[in-house]
Amino acid sequence: MDQEALINEAVRLYEIRQYESALPTFRKYAKKGDKIALLHLGKMAFFGQGMKKDPSLAYDCFYKAAIELDIESVYMVGRCFEEGFGVEQNLEKAFEYYCASSVRGSIDGQLKEALCYEEGIGVTQNEQKALTIFVDLSKRYNHPYATFRIGKAYLDGQGVQKSPENAFSWLNKALLLGSTDAMNQFRLIGTKSKRDDRTLQDIEAIGNDLFRSDRPADAIIFLQIAVNEGSIKAILLLEEAYREGRGVSQSSKIAFDYALKGAQANDLEAMFRLGQKYELGNGVSSSFTKAAFWYENAAKLGHENAKNRLKAIRGY
Repeated sequence: MDQEALINEAVRLYEIRQYESALPTFRKYAKKGDKIALLHLGKMAFFGQGMKKDPSLAYDCFYKAAIELDIESVYMVGRCFEEGFGVEQNLEKAFEYYCASSVRGSIDGQLKEALCYEEGIGVTQNEQKALTIFVDLSKRYNHPYATFRIGKAYLDGQGVQKSPENAFSWLNKALLLGSTDAMNQFRLIGTKSKRDDRTLQDIEAIGNDLFRSDRPADAIIFLQIAVNEGSIKAILLLEEAYREGRGVSQSSKIAFDYALKGAQANDLEAMFRLGQKYELGNGVSSSFTKAAFWYENAAKLGHENAKNRLKAIRGY
């Protein structure tokens, strides 16, 4: 087989997740500067596919392929700069690479360009510009996530005047395009779509798994949905999220509110955490009387640490 045929076979193996079988071919031809081999070896090093994650190798491969104008590699160089993966983090350069890939036809690059404008990543925040890009992606490609973001913009008034009617219209369109984000948004506001057959236990499990992974920010909406539907476990995870600033901006006050919500639902762990907050003054004014009250309630339900803290406060 000639070089082109070997690389095409390796790409086929990669696409069916036979990474170990594809790896030797990509390594061989990446050394010879083939941009397809460089791209795929870079992705394997970036995502840890068939090998351990290797930041330096990933960035080196993407950069070399980007010089050869491989558009996906241009986009991936942007990701490396944004995440500080194999190169020093530089949000301005990340934005430049996203725009470079966008103008050459990369849908992922266009989407990232919009998100950078929306959040002010590497560029001055411009919600109107972000919305314009989302609309373009939706109209040209029926892009589910871009369509969802338009609905969310109307819902929150980001770059456009709030409009529940327009929000519902765009979110419903996104739902029809298969957007899980739209499905989650409908469920969060209490309007479960007919397409959503996930149980509370499913939602809770997804939230827990994401929260314990390297993607805690993605867990938050699942945990919020679960809380709305009565999950104590989700309340405790959101208390932890806001207490530690994991997946959200740290907020002792919001962490306190979730602990209170769990305690009022008679969960002993939430009672214990609430007692700690009153004792230490985390998110609330310190009160040993209130701390003792919640420690005592948790202790009565068998929480050993609550028993110990109660004894420490009262002395008996």
